[in-house]
Amino acid sequence: MSETSKSATVRDCARTVIAAIERGGNDAGLLSAGLLEATRPLLARPDLLTIGVKRPANHIDNSKYLYYDGALSMALDQIPNGKFIQPHDHGVWEALILLNGGLHHAVYERTDDGSKDGFAVLETIEDRDLANGEIALVVPPLDIHSFTALEDKTYILTIVGGDYKPKRHYYNVEYQSVVVSTPRALREASGP
Repeated sequence: MSETSKSATVRDCARTVIAAIERGGNDAGLLSAGLLEATRPLLARPDLLTIGVKRPANHIDNSKYLYYDGALSMALDQIPNGKFIQPHDHGVWEALILLNGGLHHAVYERTDDGSKDGFAVLETIEDRDLANGEIALVVPPLDIHSFTALEDKTYILTIVGGDYKPKRHYYNVEYQSVVVSTPRALREASGP
């Protein structure tokens, strides 16, 4: 396969993802199904884990852009085994498709009224392990989620419909607390 056809495959996938987004609209079920169908040819590429351009990730070290146009991004992310990404929000929808390994994913709804600084109560509304090829979708206002890699070599395709908000809410379910931070500041404060 030539380099041109490899690039076209990513571009073609981006086009079909954009069409799936337009068809799916605000319907999470339709959007999930459309994204899975649109990404199937890309996920089948034997060289998928070798392509992309390094990007500064929020919570991990190994992340590469496959596609970015300002309104849509697709990234290939490796989550280290046992790495827990604490509950957080995005301000935009995000889809995670498990490519390899194992991933535990949870979605939460904030049930307090937000009036008390630093306090938040989350209710778990989805809690599951993803199998290879399965998708997890978070859409505002239900865009609070956490995830943990369950195996070595856990890779996900992350698709985002817009730009993440610069400051996000990071939650601690056990202590019913919340902080507003940038991902980088939070990562630097917690260490490697």
